[in-house]
Amino acid sequence: MKTFKQFLEAIPVKKKHDKSPEAKAKRKKAKKLRLQNKGKIKQQQKKQALIRKTSAYKNKKKQMDKQGKTMSGKKKTTFTNKV
Repeated sequence: MKTFKQFLEAIPVKKKHDKSPEAKAKRKKAKKLRLQNKGKIKQQQKKQALIRKTSAYKNKKKQMDKQGKTMSGKKKTTFTNKV
């Protein structure tokens, strides 16, 4: 049985923010970049979703599945029975 002190040591301590102006500016810049990247990722996902709806993509995917390859042309390591 663990003692109370051992339980307290196992609990992670929340890290405190550095309150200096330089650190605040650095965090703000990092947040801005994260949000910009998030928007770009969403746009790319939307584009890919539109491409995947086309019949040309679906036909090529079926063909590649029959050959046991991924859409980029690499050999599949796992196979599905859906063809």
